[in-house]
Amino acid sequence: MHPFSRLLTPLLKLRPFLLALLGGVLLTALLATWAGKLIQRNAQTLLEQAVGVATLRIEARLNEQTEMLRGLQGAFIANPGLERETFQAILEEQNILSRLSGFVAIGFARQIERENLKPFVAAVRRGRRNNPAPYQDYTVHPDTGLARTQPIDYLYPVNISTARYLGLDLLSFTDNRSALILSRDEGRGMASIPFRLGPQGNAPLGFMMHFPVYAGPKPLNIVERQARYRGSITAIYQVDQILASMGSALQNPYAQTRLFDTGGALDRAARHPETLLYEASQPSNNPGALLCSNKLINLPGRQWRLELCATTWQIVPQHHDSLRLYWLAGIGLSLIVATLLQVKKQAAAREEHEERERNAGLRQRENHWQKLSALAEQMNELIVIRDVLGRIEYANPVAQRRFGREDKPLEQSAEPLLLSAELGQLNEPLHATSSHCDAEGGVSHYQASVIPLHTLTDHFLGTALLARDITIETEQGEALRQRNERLSDLLELSNDWIWEQDTAGHFTHISGGFFKIHDINPAHQTELSPRELAQAGLSEAQWLVHRKAIETRQSYRDFTFILRSGNAPLVISLSGKPVFDAAGYFVGYRGVGRDITALHQARLMAQAEKQRLAAVLESLSDGVITTDLSGRVDYINPVAIALTGREPQEAISQPIELIFQVIDPTTRLPLPSLPRQTLATHQAPARHRNSILLNRFGPTFNIQEAVACIRDEKGDACGCAVVFRDQSNWPDRVNFPV
Repeated sequence: MHPFSRLLTPLLKLRPFLLALLGGVLLTALLATWAGKLIQRNAQTLLEQAVGVATLRIEARLNEQTEMLRGLQGAFIANPGLERETFQAILEEQNILSRLSGFVAIGFARQIERENLKPFVAAVRRGRRNNPAPYQDYTVHPDTGLARTQPIDYLYPVNISTARYLGLDLLSFTDNRSALILSRDEGRGMASIPFRLGPQGNAPLGFMMHFPVYAGPKPLNIVERQARYRGSITAIYQVDQILASMGSALQNPYAQTRLFDTGGALDRAARHPETLLYEASQPSNNPGALLCSNKLINLPGRQWRLELCATTWQIVPQHHDSLRLYWLAGIGLSLIVATLLQVKKQAAAREEHEERERNAGLRQRENHWQKLSALAEQMNELIVIRDVLGRIEYANPVAQRRFGREDKPLEQSAEPLLLSAELGQLNEPLHATSSHCDAEGGVSHYQASVIPLHTLTDHFLGTALLARDITIETEQGEALRQRNERLSDLLELSNDWIWEQDTAGHFTHISGGFFKIHDINPAHQTELSPRELAQAGLSEAQWLVHRKAIETRQSYRDFTFILRSGNAPLVISLSGKPVFDAAGYFVGYRGVGRDITALHQARLMAQAEKQRLAAVLESLSDGVITTDLSGRVDYINPVAIALTGREPQEAISQPIELIFQVIDPTTRLPLPSLPRQTLATHQAPARHRNSILLNRFGPTFNIQEAVACIRDEKGDACGCAVVFRDQSNWPDRVNFPV
């Protein structure tokens, strides 16, 4: 029986009970949902009131601190020369350390030009009464390299924890700099972006508030504010201590309390995301979704957002028991009605259940045999089942088509089909391959298994033959063997050879006709590396490059070395690629080898011929310049170097007109370039030309020039050659003494 049917059967028997119970639960759920909505709405209202009260208290505390900073701002404006002692006295009279929560330090950051920085530091260190130790070692830090600095000069209180702020250049903080400049330009207080009050990652979060101080009367525009700006009153506060002021406003333990910095005018223009300043979580055992309420807190030039979240039952726990009572009463009444209906249905269903139990086993067995029979009928393998006497009891359609005949059906046949073991009593399964010839003379190959059949008490029942047709695989294997044999024969006749190496670089397999041609025994070359086979021709640097390619598992082509073979060395070129097993591990290299001795000798002869031709050109008394097809110089001999005044590194790859410049002997006007005309028409002038060659350093030479077109082996033009001879009458050009 299907698992779903097993689950559905008991549910159907309890249908009256379940329907009555479901109806009662749905009715109870509707009533409870309606009551829960009312409670949730009340809780949301209380949560919004709580966050509003907390926000007002935080704003009141911030306003109190803002008024204190405005008072200090007024003191500096009224008395521009306010002394440090007076500054500290004002703050001590206000008792801000115990009165203002979250307060860390307050100071006056004075704007100093960089060229006045050293005199300013020296003035702070000396000449003040009761100068504390931090002022004696006063220095401006860090060094920003800007034209202006704004270090904290006056600081209150001065102790171990606040001394690091003394001399701190407020312009060194990139995020704080924008708030400081905005405060200066707009002439009002400005709160900075929150930052860590210390180098540690877990240091408390804080922020600064800046109030600008100007010299003279109140400036009216941004230009006057920037010109008369003296510095800023800057106060540092700790965020979590300021939040302590809202503790009494939060009567209930909320699941989550978070404070975000939404940014100021500059931040919103740049679309900076909100920054989480504070987060506190309270574990709750009360179920239900979180209700959240938000409220904005206004600071000078910035805004914070306070968010409180709690479940309904954290806010109004007194209503939790009433909802439980609704559920208990509704479910209880539903259970009573459902039980009465189920008892009435039980008697009628008992008899039907007993009849179903009696027929379940028979139906299950019948379904089991039907599935096995359908599976055997659809399989492509041969299935034949025999009894204890070896007679066939069942043969599936595939076996009927392969071995059945119209005059002699397979059923009750006691003759073996593929293996004689089909008629014996086996203790273990037998696996073997077999061939069968059909009536038309075709041969089929099979992978056969004879399986003995036993009862649970080990009583022999017969055998089962399972056979799979492997004719196609056998024919493909034979064809593959023949192809491999043909490939092996071709390799034996080829001048190239194939090889394999292990992980250490030693040859493990070598084959090919190359070894027969040169009468080399491949067995003597295995277990050797190319370095051990080589005779000469490679430097240590070349071996290092090859070894590095192998160590990094890179493919390589045309690695050349000289192989020892009697008295005649052979030049060998190897090309290989790394081989990896199925698991991805490196197992060696595989590749091909070629005998390039003849090609190597031809290259040497071509190189010798090129050197001989270069020697001939170098020894000529005429100047020779050759160009490529685009007219750029690719060779210049020593005579041409002397006459043109151009060194090879200056002439090579330059246009011929820049190197070989000639003028008319009569008119002294530039002559058209014969090399450029030859490259354009692919035909050289029939006659030579007399002209005057201009030397780079000023002298001129009467020359006779001729141009020839250079062609490749196909007859196509690939450049040109300019040959010129100095015909200057040197005795006439030199003034000999009389």
